[in-house]
Amino acid sequence: MKFKLIILLLSITSLALAQQTYTLQGNISGPGEDHVAYASVAILKDSTMIKGLLSNDAGTFSAKLGQGKYKIKVSFMGYKTFTQTVNLNGDVTLNIILNKEGTALNEVKVVGRKPLVEQQIDRLVFNVENSIFGKGVNALELLNQTPRVEVSPDGSLKLIGKSSLSVMIDGRLVQGDMMKQRLSALRSDNIAKIEVITTPPAKYSAQGNSGIINIILKKDPMVGWLVNFSTSFRQRTFSAVDQSIGLNYKSKKFEWNFGASGFIDSKRYLSNNTYRSSAFNWDKANTRDATAHNLSLNTSINYKLNDNMEIGAIADVSFEKDNETGNTTSLFINPSNSHTDSLINSPANIGNHYNFTSVSAYYDYKLDDKGKTLSLTGSYFQKNMDNTRLVNSFINSSNPRSETINNNGNATYNGKSVNADLSCLING
Repeated sequence: MKFKLIILLLSITSLALAQQTYTLQGNISGPGEDHVAYASVAILKDSTMIKGLLSNDAGTFSAKLGQGKYKIKVSFMGYKTFTQTVNLNGDVTLNIILNKEGTALNEVKVVGRKPLVEQQIDRLVFNVENSIFGKGVNALELLNQTPRVEVSPDGSLKLIGKSSLSVMIDGRLVQGDMMKQRLSALRSDNIAKIEVITTPPAKYSAQGNSGIINIILKKDPMVGWLVNFSTSFRQRTFSAVDQSIGLNYKSKKFEWNFGASGFIDSKRYLSNNTYRSSAFNWDKANTRDATAHNLSLNTSINYKLNDNMEIGAIADVSFEKDNETGNTTSLFINPSNSHTDSLINSPANIGNHYNFTSVSAYYDYKLDDKGKTLSLTGSYFQKNMDNTRLVNSFINSSNPRSETINNNGNATYNGKSVNADLSCLING
Protein backbone atom coordinates (compact mmCIF):
# COMPACT_ATOMS: atom_id res chain seq x y z
CA MET A 1 0.00 0.00 0.00
CA LYS A 2 2.80 2.42 0.90
CA PHE A 3 4.60 1.59 -2.35
CA LYS A 4 1.44 2.32 -4.39
CA LEU A 5 0.96 5.59 -2.51
CA ILE A 6 4.56 6.66 -3.29
CA ILE A 7 4.04 5.82 -6.97
CA LEU A 8 0.79 7.83 -6.97
CA LEU A 9 2.45 10.83 -5.34
CA LEU A 10 5.35 10.70 -7.80
CA SER A 11 2.89 10.48 -10.71
CA ILE A 12 0.91 13.49 -9.49
CA THR A 13 4.14 15.45 -8.94
CA SER A 14 5.46 14.55 -12.40
CA LEU A 15 2.15 15.51 -13.99
CA ALA A 16 2.17 18.85 -12.19
CA LEU A 17 5.75 19.59 -13.26
CA ALA A 18 5.01 18.62 -16.87
CA GLN A 19 2.04 20.94 -16.91
CA GLN A 20 3.83 23.82 -15.16
CA THR A 21 3.02 27.20 -16.65
CA TYR A 22 4.65 30.55 -16.01
CA THR A 23 3.51 34.16 -16.32
CA LEU A 24 5.13 36.39 -18.91
CA GLN A 25 4.32 40.05 -18.22
CA GLY A 26 5.34 43.20 -20.01
CA ASN A 27 5.22 46.95 -19.43
CA ILE A 28 5.25 48.86 -22.73
CA SER A 29 6.30 52.51 -22.85
CA GLY A 30 7.76 55.00 -25.32
CA PRO A 31 10.35 57.76 -25.14
CA GLY A 32 8.97 60.31 -22.69
CA GLU A 33 5.73 58.33 -22.32
CA ASP A 34 4.56 56.40 -19.28
CA HIS A 35 2.83 53.71 -21.32
CA VAL A 36 1.66 52.69 -24.79
CA ALA A 37 -1.89 51.35 -24.75
CA TYR A 38 -3.26 48.82 -27.25
CA ALA A 39 0.10 47.82 -28.72
CA SER A 40 0.10 44.51 -30.65
CA VAL A 41 2.02 41.72 -28.92
CA ALA A 42 2.86 38.54 -30.83
CA ILE A 43 4.39 35.55 -29.02
CA LEU A 44 6.15 33.07 -31.31
CA LYS A 45 7.68 29.67 -30.73
CA ASP A 46 9.74 28.00 -33.48
CA SER A 47 8.72 30.82 -35.88
CA THR A 48 4.99 30.07 -35.30
CA MET A 49 2.75 32.58 -33.53
CA ILE A 50 1.08 30.79 -30.64
CA LYS A 51 -0.54 33.77 -28.94
CA GLY A 52 -1.49 37.32 -29.89
CA LEU A 53 -2.78 40.00 -27.55
CA LEU A 54 -3.00 43.75 -26.96
CA SER A 55 -1.59 45.81 -24.13
CA ASN A 56 -4.30 47.27 -21.89
CA ASP A 57 -5.06 50.90 -20.99
CA ALA A 58 -1.99 50.96 -18.71
CA GLY A 59 0.32 49.57 -21.42
CA THR A 60 0.73 46.15 -19.81
CA PHE A 61 0.10 42.60 -21.01
CA SER A 62 0.21 39.15 -19.45
CA ALA A 63 0.24 35.60 -20.82
CA LYS A 64 0.42 32.10 -19.32
CA LEU A 65 3.00 29.96 -21.12
CA GLY A 66 4.78 26.67 -20.67
CA GLN A 67 8.51 26.37 -20.18
CA GLY A 68 10.53 27.08 -23.33
CA LYS A 69 12.10 29.62 -25.65
CA TYR A 70 9.85 32.35 -27.09
CA LYS A 71 10.24 35.35 -29.36
CA ILE A 72 8.27 38.47 -28.38
CA LYS A 73 7.34 41.03 -31.07
CA VAL A 74 5.67 44.31 -30.06
CA SER A 75 4.40 46.77 -32.68
CA PHE A 76 2.41 50.00 -32.67
CA MET A 77 1.78 52.60 -35.34
CA GLY A 78 4.48 55.27 -35.34
CA TYR A 79 7.01 53.08 -33.47
CA LYS A 80 9.67 50.63 -34.56
CA THR A 81 8.86 46.96 -33.99
CA PHE A 82 10.45 45.62 -30.80
CA THR A 83 11.76 42.03 -30.79
CA GLN A 84 13.21 40.04 -27.88
CA THR A 85 13.87 36.36 -27.20
CA VAL A 86 12.97 35.00 -23.77
CA ASN A 87 13.95 31.67 -22.19
CA LEU A 88 11.02 31.02 -19.90
CA ASN A 89 11.69 28.80 -16.90
CA GLY A 90 9.97 31.01 -14.33
CA ASP A 91 7.79 34.11 -14.10
CA VAL A 92 9.26 36.97 -16.17
CA THR A 93 8.45 40.69 -16.35
CA LEU A 94 9.74 42.71 -19.33
CA ASN A 95 10.12 46.47 -19.42
CA ILE A 96 9.75 47.31 -23.10
CA ILE A 97 10.56 50.74 -24.54
CA LEU A 98 9.44 51.40 -28.11
CA ASN A 99 11.44 53.81 -30.24
CA LYS A 100 9.78 56.33 -32.54
CA GLU A 101 10.07 55.82 -36.27
CA GLY A 102 11.99 58.59 -37.99
CA THR A 103 13.61 58.36 -41.40
CA ALA A 104 14.76 61.20 -43.66
CA LEU A 105 13.39 60.72 -47.18
CA ASN A 106 13.86 62.64 -50.42
CA GLU A 107 10.22 61.97 -51.31
CA VAL A 108 7.31 61.54 -48.92
CA LYS A 109 4.22 59.53 -49.81
CA VAL A 110 1.31 59.89 -47.41
CA VAL A 111 -0.92 56.85 -47.09
CA GLY A 112 -4.05 57.08 -44.96
CA ARG A 113 -4.45 54.25 -42.47
CA LYS A 114 -6.66 53.99 -39.44
CA PRO A 115 -4.98 53.28 -36.08
CA LEU A 116 -5.44 49.85 -34.56
CA VAL A 117 -7.61 51.23 -31.74
CA GLU A 118 -9.66 54.44 -31.85
CA GLN A 119 -11.07 56.00 -28.68
CA GLN A 120 -14.28 57.89 -29.43
CA ILE A 121 -16.69 59.66 -27.07
CA ASP A 122 -19.04 56.74 -26.47
CA ARG A 123 -17.08 53.79 -27.82
CA LEU A 124 -13.76 52.13 -28.53
CA VAL A 125 -13.18 50.93 -32.11
CA PHE A 126 -10.88 47.98 -32.78
CA ASN A 127 -9.90 48.09 -36.48
CA VAL A 128 -9.43 44.40 -37.17
CA GLU A 129 -8.16 44.97 -40.73
CA ASN A 130 -5.02 46.58 -39.25
CA SER A 131 -4.43 43.84 -36.68
CA ILE A 132 -2.14 40.85 -36.72
CA PHE A 133 -5.02 38.91 -35.13
CA GLY A 134 -7.41 39.38 -38.06
CA LYS A 135 -6.46 36.18 -39.89
CA GLY A 136 -7.38 32.55 -39.36
CA VAL A 137 -9.36 32.74 -36.11
CA ASN A 138 -13.05 32.94 -35.27
CA ALA A 139 -14.88 35.94 -33.83
CA LEU A 140 -14.76 34.58 -30.26
CA GLU A 141 -10.97 34.28 -30.36
CA LEU A 142 -10.78 37.74 -31.91
CA LEU A 143 -12.97 39.22 -29.16
CA ASN A 144 -10.59 37.75 -26.60
CA GLN A 145 -7.95 40.16 -28.00
CA THR A 146 -10.31 43.14 -28.06
CA PRO A 147 -9.68 45.77 -25.36
CA ARG A 148 -12.08 45.67 -22.38
CA VAL A 149 -13.68 42.39 -23.50
CA GLU A 150 -13.21 39.14 -21.60
CA VAL A 151 -14.09 35.70 -23.03
CA SER A 152 -14.49 32.83 -20.58
CA PRO A 153 -13.54 29.22 -21.49
CA ASP A 154 -17.23 28.38 -22.07
CA GLY A 155 -17.57 31.18 -24.63
CA SER A 156 -19.52 33.68 -22.54
CA LEU A 157 -18.63 37.37 -22.88
CA LYS A 158 -18.08 40.12 -20.33
CA LEU A 159 -17.43 43.82 -20.80
CA ILE A 160 -15.25 45.18 -18.00
CA GLY A 161 -17.20 47.67 -15.87
CA LYS A 162 -20.62 46.64 -17.19
CA SER A 163 -23.22 44.40 -15.57
CA SER A 164 -24.65 43.12 -18.87
CA LEU A 165 -23.68 42.91 -22.51
CA SER A 166 -25.44 42.74 -25.87
CA VAL A 167 -23.84 41.63 -29.14
CA MET A 168 -24.79 42.92 -32.58
CA ILE A 169 -23.59 42.06 -36.07
CA ASP A 170 -23.92 44.99 -38.46
CA GLY A 171 -26.28 46.66 -36.02
CA ARG A 172 -28.61 43.64 -35.72
CA LEU A 173 -28.96 42.09 -32.27
CA VAL A 174 -27.78 38.48 -31.89
CA GLN A 175 -30.00 36.39 -29.63
CA GLY A 176 -28.19 35.29 -26.49
CA ASP A 177 -28.72 31.59 -27.15
CA MET A 178 -27.29 31.90 -30.65
CA MET A 179 -24.36 34.06 -29.65
CA LYS A 180 -21.68 31.42 -29.09
CA GLN A 181 -22.59 29.53 -32.26
CA ARG A 182 -22.71 32.64 -34.45
CA LEU A 183 -19.41 33.98 -33.12
CA SER A 184 -17.68 30.59 -33.36
CA ALA A 185 -18.75 30.26 -37.01
CA LEU A 186 -17.88 33.86 -37.99
CA ARG A 187 -14.35 34.14 -39.39
CA SER A 188 -12.13 37.07 -38.47
CA ASP A 189 -11.18 37.50 -42.16
CA ASN A 190 -14.74 38.75 -42.78
CA ILE A 191 -14.70 41.35 -39.96
CA ALA A 192 -13.77 44.97 -40.66
CA LYS A 193 -13.92 46.34 -37.12
CA ILE A 194 -15.38 45.81 -33.65
CA GLU A 195 -17.10 48.64 -31.78
CA VAL A 196 -17.07 48.37 -27.98
CA ILE A 197 -19.87 50.76 -27.00
CA THR A 198 -19.59 51.65 -23.33
CA THR A 199 -22.29 54.37 -23.47
CA PRO A 200 -25.12 52.90 -25.58
CA PRO A 201 -27.52 55.16 -27.53
CA ALA A 202 -30.75 56.21 -25.87
CA LYS A 203 -32.82 53.39 -27.37
CA TYR A 204 -30.78 50.86 -25.31
CA SER A 205 -30.84 52.81 -22.02
CA ALA A 206 -33.56 50.60 -20.50
CA GLN A 207 -31.03 47.80 -20.20
CA GLY A 208 -29.33 49.59 -17.27
CA ASN A 209 -25.56 49.46 -16.81
CA SER A 210 -25.06 47.60 -20.07
CA GLY A 211 -22.60 47.67 -22.92
CA ILE A 212 -22.76 46.71 -26.57
CA ILE A 213 -20.35 44.97 -28.90
CA ASN A 214 -21.12 45.75 -32.54
CA ILE A 215 -19.25 43.58 -35.05
CA ILE A 216 -19.09 45.29 -38.44
CA LEU A 217 -18.46 43.01 -41.40
CA LYS A 218 -16.47 43.88 -44.51
CA LYS A 219 -18.58 45.28 -47.30
CA ASP A 220 -18.18 43.88 -50.79
CA PRO A 221 -19.13 46.44 -53.49
CA MET A 222 -19.32 43.79 -56.19
CA VAL A 223 -22.64 43.12 -57.96
CA GLY A 224 -23.47 39.55 -58.93
CA TRP A 225 -22.56 36.18 -57.46
CA LEU A 226 -19.77 35.58 -54.98
CA VAL A 227 -18.76 32.20 -53.57
CA ASN A 228 -16.11 31.74 -50.91
CA PHE A 229 -14.77 28.73 -49.08
CA SER A 230 -12.34 28.61 -46.19
CA THR A 231 -10.79 25.93 -44.06
CA SER A 232 -8.32 26.08 -41.21
CA PHE A 233 -6.40 23.63 -39.09
CA ARG A 234 -5.01 24.31 -35.61
CA GLN A 235 -2.68 22.15 -33.57
CA ARG A 236 -2.63 22.68 -29.82
CA THR A 237 -2.79 19.81 -27.35
CA PHE A 238 -5.32 18.39 -29.82
CA SER A 239 -6.06 19.31 -33.41
CA ALA A 240 -9.04 21.41 -34.52
CA VAL A 241 -10.64 21.92 -37.93
CA ASP A 242 -12.90 24.78 -39.10
CA GLN A 243 -14.63 24.91 -42.47
CA SER A 244 -17.10 27.34 -43.98
CA ILE A 245 -18.74 28.13 -47.30
CA GLY A 246 -20.60 31.27 -48.24
CA LEU A 247 -22.87 32.21 -51.15
CA ASN A 248 -23.78 35.79 -51.92
CA TYR A 249 -25.86 37.44 -54.60
CA LYS A 250 -26.11 41.20 -54.84
CA SER A 251 -27.86 43.64 -57.16
CA LYS A 252 -28.60 47.31 -56.79
CA LYS A 253 -31.70 46.66 -54.66
CA PHE A 254 -31.53 43.02 -53.61
CA GLU A 255 -28.99 41.06 -51.57
CA TRP A 256 -29.05 37.41 -50.46
CA ASN A 257 -26.51 35.63 -48.30
CA PHE A 258 -26.19 32.00 -47.28
CA GLY A 259 -23.51 30.54 -45.07
CA ALA A 260 -22.71 27.09 -43.75
CA SER A 261 -19.91 26.42 -41.31
CA GLY A 262 -18.78 23.70 -39.00
CA PHE A 263 -15.95 22.86 -36.68
CA ILE A 264 -14.47 20.06 -34.67
CA ASP A 265 -12.54 21.40 -31.72
CA SER A 266 -10.89 19.52 -28.85
CA LYS A 267 -9.38 21.16 -25.80
CA ARG A 268 -7.72 20.03 -22.60
CA TYR A 269 -8.27 21.84 -19.30
CA LEU A 270 -5.83 21.23 -16.46
CA SER A 271 -5.89 22.42 -12.88
CA ASN A 272 -3.91 21.61 -9.75
CA ASN A 273 -4.83 22.79 -6.26
CA THR A 274 -2.93 22.46 -3.00
CA TYR A 275 -4.29 23.21 0.47
CA ARG A 276 -2.23 23.06 3.67
CA SER A 277 -3.50 23.35 7.26
CA SER A 278 -2.74 21.94 10.68
CA ALA A 279 -5.69 19.55 10.35
CA PHE A 280 -4.99 18.05 6.92
CA ASN A 281 -3.20 18.50 3.60
CA TRP A 282 -5.18 18.31 0.37
CA ASP A 283 -3.81 17.89 -3.16
CA LYS A 284 -6.21 17.92 -6.08
CA ALA A 285 -5.43 17.31 -9.78
CA ASN A 286 -8.08 17.69 -12.46
CA THR A 287 -7.93 16.88 -16.18
CA ARG A 288 -10.80 17.52 -18.64
CA ASP A 289 -10.78 16.66 -22.34
CA ALA A 290 -13.65 18.33 -24.23
CA THR A 291 -14.61 17.83 -27.88
CA ALA A 292 -17.21 19.95 -29.68
CA HIS A 293 -18.86 19.23 -33.04
CA ASN A 294 -20.82 22.11 -34.58
CA LEU A 295 -22.81 22.75 -37.75
CA SER A 296 -24.30 26.21 -38.30
CA LEU A 297 -26.47 27.48 -41.15
CA ASN A 298 -27.50 31.08 -41.67
CA THR A 299 -29.20 33.07 -44.39
CA SER A 300 -30.27 36.65 -44.81
CA ILE A 301 -32.21 38.61 -47.40
CA ASN A 302 -32.45 42.37 -47.86
CA TYR A 303 -34.46 44.40 -50.34
CA LYS A 304 -34.48 48.16 -50.88
CA LEU A 305 -38.03 49.25 -51.64
CA ASN A 306 -36.72 52.71 -52.45
CA ASP A 307 -34.00 55.11 -51.25
CA ASN A 308 -35.66 55.42 -47.83
CA MET A 309 -37.13 51.97 -47.09
CA GLU A 310 -35.60 48.52 -46.61
CA ILE A 311 -37.07 45.18 -45.59
CA GLY A 312 -35.23 41.99 -44.75
CA ALA A 313 -35.06 38.76 -42.78
CA ILE A 314 -32.36 36.74 -41.01
CA ALA A 315 -32.48 33.04 -40.08
CA ASP A 316 -29.96 30.97 -38.11
CA VAL A 317 -29.90 27.26 -37.29
CA SER A 318 -27.19 25.57 -35.27
CA PHE A 319 -26.53 22.03 -34.07
CA GLU A 320 -23.83 21.27 -31.53
CA LYS A 321 -22.72 18.14 -29.74
CA ASP A 322 -20.23 18.44 -26.87
CA ASN A 323 -18.60 15.47 -25.18
CA GLU A 324 -16.27 15.67 -22.22
CA THR A 325 -14.26 13.13 -20.29
CA GLY A 326 -12.40 13.99 -17.15
CA ASN A 327 -10.73 12.68 -14.07
CA THR A 328 -10.24 14.26 -10.66
CA THR A 329 -7.83 12.88 -8.08
CA SER A 330 -7.98 14.15 -4.49
CA LEU A 331 -5.43 13.10 -1.88
CA PHE A 332 -5.99 13.89 1.82
CA ILE A 333 -3.02 13.44 4.16
CA ASN A 334 -2.75 13.85 7.92
CA PRO A 335 0.25 16.21 8.35
CA SER A 336 1.04 15.06 11.89
CA ASN A 337 2.06 11.53 10.85
CA SER A 338 2.02 11.77 7.01
CA HIS A 339 -0.75 9.18 7.04
CA THR A 340 -3.10 9.04 4.04
CA ASP A 341 -6.64 9.66 5.26
CA SER A 342 -8.29 9.09 1.89
CA LEU A 343 -7.70 8.97 -1.83
CA ILE A 344 -10.60 9.83 -4.14
CA ASN A 345 -10.52 9.11 -7.86
CA SER A 346 -13.48 10.47 -9.87
CA PRO A 347 -13.69 9.82 -13.62
CA ALA A 348 -16.56 11.62 -15.35
CA ASN A 349 -18.37 11.54 -18.69
CA ILE A 350 -20.49 14.51 -19.78
CA GLY A 351 -22.53 14.95 -22.94
CA ASN A 352 -24.44 18.02 -24.11
CA HIS A 353 -26.57 18.38 -27.25
CA TYR A 354 -27.88 21.76 -28.37
CA ASN A 355 -30.20 22.79 -31.21
CA PHE A 356 -30.88 26.48 -31.86
CA THR A 357 -33.22 28.23 -34.29
CA SER A 358 -33.60 31.98 -34.66
CA VAL A 359 -35.65 33.95 -37.20
CA SER A 360 -36.13 37.71 -37.42
CA ALA A 361 -37.64 40.13 -39.90
CA TYR A 362 -37.14 43.89 -40.03
CA TYR A 363 -38.32 47.06 -41.71
CA ASP A 364 -36.20 50.23 -41.77
CA TYR A 365 -37.56 53.62 -42.81
CA LYS A 366 -35.19 56.57 -43.17
CA LEU A 367 -37.19 59.64 -42.11
CA ASP A 368 -34.69 62.26 -43.28
CA ASP A 369 -31.13 62.75 -44.51
CA LYS A 370 -29.82 63.55 -41.01
CA GLY A 371 -29.78 59.97 -39.74
CA LYS A 372 -33.28 59.73 -38.26
CA THR A 373 -34.49 56.15 -38.84
CA LEU A 374 -37.50 54.12 -37.70
CA SER A 375 -36.84 50.38 -37.30
CA LEU A 376 -39.42 47.65 -36.71
CA THR A 377 -38.11 44.16 -35.85
CA GLY A 378 -39.89 40.90 -35.04
CA SER A 379 -37.93 37.89 -33.71
CA TYR A 380 -38.51 34.27 -32.75
CA PHE A 381 -36.06 31.77 -31.27
CA GLN A 382 -36.14 28.23 -29.94
CA LYS A 383 -33.57 26.25 -28.00
CA ASN A 384 -33.47 22.51 -27.28
CA MET A 385 -30.99 21.00 -24.83
CA ASP A 386 -30.22 17.40 -23.88
CA ASN A 387 -27.63 16.88 -21.12
CA THR A 388 -26.14 13.77 -19.51
CA ARG A 389 -23.60 13.58 -16.69
CA LEU A 390 -22.08 10.42 -15.20
CA VAL A 391 -19.54 10.63 -12.36
CA ASN A 392 -18.06 7.59 -10.59
CA SER A 393 -16.10 8.23 -7.40
CA PHE A 394 -13.82 5.55 -5.94
CA ILE A 395 -12.92 6.36 -2.35
CA ASN A 396 -9.99 4.58 -0.72
CA SER A 397 -10.09 5.32 3.02
CA SER A 398 -10.87 3.62 6.31
CA ASN A 399 -14.32 3.04 4.76
CA PRO A 400 -13.61 2.09 1.10
CA ARG A 401 -16.61 2.60 -1.18
CA SER A 402 -17.74 3.87 -4.56
CA GLU A 403 -20.38 6.45 -5.38
CA THR A 404 -22.14 7.17 -8.66
CA ILE A 405 -23.92 10.31 -9.82
CA ASN A 406 -26.00 10.03 -12.99
CA ASN A 407 -27.93 13.09 -14.15
CA ASN A 408 -30.02 13.34 -17.31
CA GLY A 409 -32.03 16.33 -18.38
CA ASN A 410 -33.60 18.00 -21.35
CA ALA A 411 -35.30 21.33 -21.85
CA THR A 412 -36.98 23.31 -24.61
CA TYR A 413 -37.87 26.95 -24.52
CA ASN A 414 -38.67 29.67 -27.01
CA GLY A 415 -39.33 33.37 -27.15
CA LYS A 416 -40.92 36.01 -29.33
CA SER A 417 -40.32 39.74 -29.45
CA VAL A 418 -41.37 42.82 -31.39
CA ASN A 419 -39.26 45.99 -31.19
CA ALA A 420 -39.74 49.50 -32.55
CA ASP A 421 -36.80 51.91 -32.44
CA LEU A 422 -36.47 55.52 -33.50
CA SER A 423 -32.88 56.65 -33.76
CA CYS A 424 -31.33 59.92 -34.84
CA LEU A 425 -27.81 61.22 -35.27
CA ILE A 426 -26.98 64.38 -33.33
CA ASN A 427 -24.05 66.48 -34.51
CA GLY A 428 -22.48 69.36 -32.70
